[in-house]
This record gives sequence, structure tokens and C-alpha cells, in this order.
Amino acid sequence: MARPKGSGNKLKIGDVQPREDLDLGSGEQSDELEDEETGELEDEEIKPEQSDEQLDAKADQKIITENSEAGGTGSANIIQELMKSDLSKPPESQDIQYFTQEEYDLGTQVNTLKEMLVEDPNKSSSGHTGPWIERCVGRDPETRKLRVVRIPAKYIPINPDMIVEYLGSVVQDHQAVHSPSVVYQKRRWGYSFDRFYYHNGKRLDRCALVLDKIHQAGLLYEKMVDRKTRKPFARIRQMKGPSGKGTGNPMYKIPGVQEGYYRDLRRLFERHFLKRGDESLAEDIGLKVLIGGS
Repeated sequence: MARPKGSGNKLKIGDVQPREDLDLGSGEQSDELEDEETGELEDEEIKPEQSDEQLDAKADQKIITENSEAGGTGSANIIQELMKSDLSKPPESQDIQYFTQEEYDLGTQVNTLKEMLVEDPNKSSSGHTGPWIERCVGRDPETRKLRVVRIPAKYIPINPDMIVEYLGSVVQDHQAVHSPSVVYQKRRWGYSFDRFYYHNGKRLDRCALVLDKIHQAGLLYEKMVDRKTRKPFARIRQMKGPSGKGTGNPMYKIPGVQEGYYRDLRRLFERHFLKRGDESLAEDIGLKVLIGGS
């Protein structure tokens, strides 16, 4: 007798056996799952929607908490440093250069005009122990080496009339060190005003040692031409303004000299630097300023 179709697939409720791999456990675990599911549903229904700002704030707070627990690194450490009343000291500037007292004294001695070395004709080279001046006198025709003669010398103090002081600044002439030149007898002589000189207890900056009086005249005076007579005359060299005109302020000064010394230098300038030695009766403002300042 044939079996009706589909009758073999029917199972009774009592015949269903639970699977061994699905360990549902007791009824308590299923109850917990149901509670968790219902709890999530209840939370979603009760909690209101949060804005993006609130979510970002919570995320930042979570990062700060994690960094503080990890050892205080990151943004939490920076925030803690900024919230302190006494901040840490800033790092020392890299523009500072330290010197010892010996180095400072040596630099002051080298950069300050105090004494100079000159020949001493009263001493012979046999019994002289120093100092010396070495002077080259040519080459040996056989060995082609330079011949140098050691001349006995001595130190003498530098007088104020040997010093020329520059009254301007390095900003006015756009030079790190003021260095003019004097052209005399088709030869150019340059001077650097980069030394100090102490006069009457006061330190004078930007000084140069100028021993030749003719060179002093070439530095202190300049050539001018009278508009009416068209004759050249000597005038105290003045500081130039933005337009290139004289400002009335002298450019150089010789410390500790009187008016007669400047007049002597003017005569030297007219004799050696002017084509015609005609003196002008024009008033020299710079000379009045120098005489009044001394």
C-alpha cells in the first residue's frame, strides 16, 4: 500500500531533539538575553538624540582620560602644563656668547688704542732684548728669500692729536665698519674706524690712528666751490642728509685739540688738495660746532 505524499516529513513536537552544539543553557541565560535586548530597546527609546558637538566633546574627554592613564603624555600633559600658575622657564637665547674674564681683557687691550711701537735709535741691536720692529729690505739674489731686518723699538703712549674719531654711525653710511680713504700723491690710503680710545675718562667709539697730518686734513676737510666767485675753498666735512646735502654736523673730530689745530689742518688741505689755494670768507658751520664741542 502506497504512503501518502509528504506523510514521512511530518514530525511530532515530542520527537524534536535539541542540538548539542547549541548550548542554550538554563532558562536564566535566555532570560538575560531577553533582558539585554529589551534594555537596548528601552535605552534607545528613552535617551534623546545628541548633537555633533556633544559627541566631539565626549570623544575628546575620552582621549584625555586615556592619555592620563597611559602616563600623562599627549594633549593631557600639555593642558596640565598650561593650567599651572608658574610656567617653566623659556629656553636660553641662542644669540648669547659667553667669554671668560681673560678673553674680555685681551679683546679690550687689542681693540683699544693705548700705545704704539716705534723705532728706538738710542739702543743697539746687540744688547736689546725687545721689542723689535721687523722690516723687509728686499730679496737675496742667490736664495731668492726675503731679507728682514730686526730694528730695536720701544712703546710710546698715543696722544689725542693722533686720533681721528668718526661722529656718525654704521647705520648712516651703510657699512659694518666706517672705512674712508685719502688720495694723496696718486696713492690711496685707507683707514678703518674700528678701535676705542679713552680720553679724559670717557671711551670714544669708532676711532682710527692717523699719524700723518696731511691725511688728517684730507679726512676732516672737503672741497667746496663758491657759487658767486666760483673759487674752491675748504670746509669741514659734514654728515650727508637723505638728499645728499650737508646737515651742518661734522663727520670727524680730533679729541683734545683747540681751534688753532683745525686751522693748521685747513691750511694743509688747501696746500695739498686744492688746485688753487684761494681761501673763502664763507662761514664754516662745522668748525664752529667742533670748537664749541671741545
